[in-house]
Amino acid sequence: MTGKLIQSLAVLGLVMVLQADPLVAQSTAQASTSGSHRLLSIWDSLNSTNTQASVKRSAEPHPDAVAMKLARVKTYQFRTVDYPAAFSSAIFDVNKATAVGLFDITNQNMAFYFQQNSYHSLNVPGSVASFISGINSTDQMVGSFDDSTGVRQGFLYDGTTFTIINPNGSAFTEAEDISDSGVIVGGYADGSNNLHGFVYDGGAITTIDYPDSIATSANGINSQGEIVGLYQASDNAVRGFLLSNGVYYSIAFPLAANTTAQGINDAGAIAGIFRYADKIEHGFIYSRGVFSQVDVAGATSTELSRIKNNGSIVGSVTDAHGAAHGVIGR
Repeated sequence: MTGKLIQSLAVLGLVMVLQADPLVAQSTAQASTSGSHRLLSIWDSLNSTNTQASVKRSAEPHPDAVAMKLARVKTYQFRTVDYPAAFSSAIFDVNKATAVGLFDITNQNMAFYFQQNSYHSLNVPGSVASFISGINSTDQMVGSFDDSTGVRQGFLYDGTTFTIINPNGSAFTEAEDISDSGVIVGGYADGSNNLHGFVYDGGAITTIDYPDSIATSANGINSQGEIVGLYQASDNAVRGFLLSNGVYYSIAFPLAANTTAQGINDAGAIAGIFRYADKIEHGFIYSRGVFSQVDVAGATSTELSRIKNNGSIVGSVTDAHGAAHGVIGR
């Protein structure tokens, strides 16, 4: 389906940069990686498990990393990618020519991609709802879909063929990202409804679990095979993680109640989402030991899903009317 060009969004995002030491190395005893990062549903699901605790905390004053004057400011300019006539759109990834995500017209999420100034819906066979969460430099796309029975499965689409990704016959699988070499990462629920991360490499699936965690999901992968994602700790807090050379590192935005890492570029810069106790989403970048808070002015929430090798950032915002918009920032 042909649509409009990417249009300018008359808002600027302020990036608050904060020095921190958030990475804490963990034991690799439980690490399992292959030889050779919506994602948002997992994030929201894990956050809902401690709703009562979050509500209690949100009623109390809490410190804010920016308000503590530990920040310097950088400005991004954003443009929107909105599927024509959709109430809401979201963008999860982009390569040099194509942006991918989901749109909502009839209260059902559907996958789409934006390419050569045209919008195209992606009809995933057997799906009643779907989204595309990752794309690599050769236009291989990964995402997830719900079938008519309510089972969520991951998929790989190479432009002609769909391959289903469903570790161990899981009733819940989300394929989140794909590297340029075709390695896919995501999350799935086992028979006891426990969430694990996975790596899919040439048909072989390896499970990954952050040490001593309740739940894990892998959300992003770069060309070096470094993986980022989220885990739920024993105190029910959600935190991000980096898995690099077999070692897990915890990622927690300073003073945040919950953090998730969504994407990582080849230079090791990480993009993600955090919440203070008020549960409002903010984007962040973590690069070279520095955290950056990313909020689009005028939006009620900002969520980042990727940071690309050229420094551009990809994500979604929610406006004052509750509608979501995909955004790309430079």
